[in-house]
Amino acid sequence: MANREVQGWRVRSKVWLEWDGKPLLGKGRSEILWAIEHTGSLKGASRVTGVPYRRIWAVVRDMESRLGRSLVETRRGGPDGGGAILTEEARQLLAHFGLLLEGIQEMVDFRFRCLTPFFRQGDMQVSPIPNLPKEGSP
Repeated sequence: MANREVQGWRVRSKVWLEWDGKPLLGKGRSEILWAIEHTGSLKGASRVTGVPYRRIWAVVRDMESRLGRSLVETRRGGPDGGGAILTEEARQLLAHFGLLLEGIQEMVDFRFRCLTPFFRQGDMQVSPIPNLPKEGSP
């Protein structure tokens, strides 16, 4: 993993997907979906994430309503207990969101490395802004 800190400076970024101009999937919602997948239940996801059960249900319903498709399949409790699993569409959404985040972080790290000389200057003297190479160019 690339060094993202130079003498106290650290580069940070936050990415989310929007649907019809409203946030749909970001770090928090993706963590909720992953927790449902890994625990096999909404209650388990609540326990793992610290997000109240009712909030998890609200997030899932909001996402499903806005996308017009199911992301979580649930089964009621009973002798075998209840549970929840992600649909294949939800798994694909999470996988692609992860790839997007990875690519963006690589780009941010690359740009930060290009600008490292500026951030290493203790007095931060004004200097010309460099022409930054595109990622992957020599």
